[in-house]
Amino acid sequence: MASKDRSDRRGNKRPGPGWRGNLVRMRERDDNYRQYVWRRRFYVVFALTLLIGAVQGGCRILLREKPVVTIAYRPSIRSLPLFVALEKGFLKEAALNVDVVEFTDPTEALALLRKGSLDIAAGFPLVTAWEEELENPGTLKMYYVASIRGDRTSDAILAPEDSTLKELFGLVGRKLGVLQGRTNMAFARLLLDAELGSDAAAKVKLVELPADQQFREMKAKRVDALLTFEPWVTLGVEKSGARVLVANPVATFLMDPMPTDVGVVRASFAAERRKEMNRYVDALDKAIKWIRKNDKEARDIARKRLELKHGEANRMALCEYQTLKETRKKDNLAQLQKLADLLAGKHGIDRPVGAAGMILRPREEQP
Repeated sequence: MASKDRSDRRGNKRPGPGWRGNLVRMRERDDNYRQYVWRRRFYVVFALTLLIGAVQGGCRILLREKPVVTIAYRPSIRSLPLFVALEKGFLKEAALNVDVVEFTDPTEALALLRKGSLDIAAGFPLVTAWEEELENPGTLKMYYVASIRGDRTSDAILAPEDSTLKELFGLVGRKLGVLQGRTNMAFARLLLDAELGSDAAAKVKLVELPADQQFREMKAKRVDALLTFEPWVTLGVEKSGARVLVANPVATFLMDPMPTDVGVVRASFAAERRKEMNRYVDALDKAIKWIRKNDKEARDIARKRLELKHGEANRMALCEYQTLKETRKKDNLAQLQKLADLLAGKHGIDRPVGAAGMILRPREEQP
């Protein structure tokens, strides 16, 4: 017997209780189930799409928050604060994403700073920084200073072990090799004028030499002596048949302590990425303070970075390093200005430079 259709509350006809009604209800259940499955799939796919988009967006945000800071260093003891900051993880603690490269020619590093391919440099020659200030005022800022002291053999005039030279005056009429760099050449001219007088100094020929050619040229008798700095003072005595003719000539005869190298940063980088620069300065300041308390371990880091032997690193003199705040102190600024005035003219830079204007402003003085 055929089933009678019934109506639901909305007036829609519903199948009766017979076999035909059961068949209709089964079909409706199947249709509802298919709709349920498709809705569920849609929600799952939609949720996954949102999740993937959020993750990709988050990665892009993280990359924007940690762009690369490009840092160059000279392979010298004057770059030790950067070496320590890298080895002790101070830059990592500061959440800085750094790319570190080496430079041997300061003019090449300066060209990269000008182009914006390089953000920061460590162990940068002071005279080169001042010359850039005179040529392009305000483009570089200093954030630490490395100085040599008279009570440490950080610099020396070396002569061959078999040389008859006994004192500085013996160089008159001879050739003095000087470790490559405008700062070192300027120091050599100042030193000779101060000790020999301008007439005698004019009779000493200065020959600028790259680090890897110093001892080769002296052994070949193409120069009679060398004005060099650590670690090459130690390497010359330990490995290259040299002896110390005059110890600590720069600090002894000119200025003690004598600022020689600095850390520099592009002024535009310091202004545009101020937070990163402040974190970097904090990390370098921390490294400098750590060096003062951990001489032996600091030498181990220098040995590793400069590829020295244990004995060489232990005998090598470390520089005196000033943090940014220390550099800005009145006495230290006066020392920098005194050197700038000494170098002005024939000795190093074309004209006097305002040393204080090149020092980076610390965090508390920034707008």
